[in-house]
Amino acid sequence: TDPAGSDQVFQFTLTGTDVNQGFALTDASDPVVNGNLLPTSENGTYSVAEAAVEGWTGVGTCSDGSPVNAVDLAPGEVVTCTFTNTIQRGTIIVDKVTDPSGSDQVFQFTLTGTDVNQGFALTDASDPVVNGNLLPTSEGGTYSVIEDAEPGWELTSAICNDGSDPTAIDLAPGETVTCVFTNTASASVTIVKELINLPDDSYCFEVTSSEIDEGFCIQTQGGTGEERFEDVATGFYSFREVISGTYAMISNECSNGDNADELVLGPGDDVTCTFVNVPVTPVPVNNPLALLALILMMLAAGWYFRPAGLRRF
Repeated sequence: TDPAGSDQVFQFTLTGTDVNQGFALTDASDPVVNGNLLPTSENGTYSVAEAAVEGWTGVGTCSDGSPVNAVDLAPGEVVTCTFTNTIQRGTIIVDKVTDPSGSDQVFQFTLTGTDVNQGFALTDASDPVVNGNLLPTSEGGTYSVIEDAEPGWELTSAICNDGSDPTAIDLAPGETVTCVFTNTASASVTIVKELINLPDDSYCFEVTSSEIDEGFCIQTQGGTGEERFEDVATGFYSFREVISGTYAMISNECSNGDNADELVLGPGDDVTCTFVNVPVTPVPVNNPLALLALILMMLAAGWYFRPAGLRRF
């Protein structure tokens, strides 16, 4: 057999006028000897037939040149017929998909198995890697495709079209298995604290997210401060400031147009959300000069008014 030493069992039948015998052989078993047969001149030819086995191909030859289905046996002759069976090899194809699509980020892979230990690289745009001439699992065990972790990317899906786990691919004879690895670019978010006519202090926030599991505080200096979160998963985030009674929040807008308490991060996003605080003081609507002074102070800080609220230049 090819591969040598296979324990696959093959069934045979020897037929002729004076014989009709079935038997089984493996690569490791002793040959079957069929003796005391009348020669062809007295009894006609003999036929040795091998039953087909799925996933294997076979060819038979006899030592005297006879075809296996018409063995011409001379008086006293010993004819040896040899059947060589080759298992059909399989193929494993590995493809890369990124979100966002078309990324030129390079991802490293390793394919391992009894007869292979191969490293290769893929991008979203590159052709899939084809690994052919692989022994099926019945002869060589399972195969494993592993992707190295890449900073800034999350492996969101790894699927093989035959249902195998990519780390334990069950390859049938002659089968082609395609495994697709999908990576999603991580996101980043920066929370900025801006103060208008307020002293520097520590300002604290609560977060609702599966990625950021606890609140945090920002210590301002010179009226501003920030906290940055990198390589976080895409999805919904809610940042809420813990407000005391001495100041009010007048804006929590993010650079993607969301509000910080309803922020949706997409693949590769880098979003900045700015919280603006002002003192809790009555608006001097009955004092035109004081109201003008407040407006001018806010404009000088870089803010302008719009129907949806305040926004910074």
